[in-house]
Amino acid sequence: MSSQSTAPPPRRGGAGRVVRGAVRVLAAAGLAVDAYLHAHLADRYDAIASSVVGQGTLFRLEAALAALAALLVLVWRRLPGDLFAALVAVGGLALLLVYRYVDVGELGPIPDMYEPVWYGEKEATAAAQAVAALATLSLLLVRPRGGRGHWGAAAVLGGALSTPTGFARSRTPSATSSWPVPLRLTRRRSSMRATSLRGTTRLLTKVWSSNPAMVSRAWP
Repeated sequence: MSSQSTAPPPRRGGAGRVVRGAVRVLAAAGLAVDAYLHAHLADRYDAIASSVVGQGTLFRLEAALAALAALLVLVWRRLPGDLFAALVAVGGLALLLVYRYVDVGELGPIPDMYEPVWYGEKEATAAAQAVAALATLSLLLVRPRGGRGHWGAAAVLGGALSTPTGFARSRTPSATSSWPVPLRLTRRRSSMRATSLRGTTRLLTKVWSSNPAMVSRAWP
């Protein structure tokens, strides 16, 4: 019994780690392609500019953000990095589609980047951003059950809720709560035996006081 109560929970299988690693590689690859294509196309769009910034500069900024996001997803592997990568991928894809189908015009310092055409490099950029967006969103939605993910805390909370006395024991700690399980069971059995012995003694005392002659005949 003690070996079952103190045994550590089973670890996550190696298949889950392999799948999650493959998703990270896929997300990083999509972000890397996004970064390369924006850096490659930046010179073509330098002529499109507002009084503050040009579209080529915005393309270079997108390339730098995508490259940083790829490194965070592949190397750092933490929730803030995954969230940053998802924002870069989803935001880049959303802007590409908006400026492809909607004539937004010039918005403050942002130049008019409306371009209602598709071509090979633009389609490749959209595909890379879509792959990176799906991969990073899956990393956010499906977190590991270890200490790095938020589902680990949820699993601990669910285990406490599934135990009827889990929170009651934490609210009313006792001196014996930290004892090993066999020692607590032995103490409980001893207490039950003592209670039973005291009850039997009281019963015999009442019978003896009410009819001592009958007890004398029963116990010569």
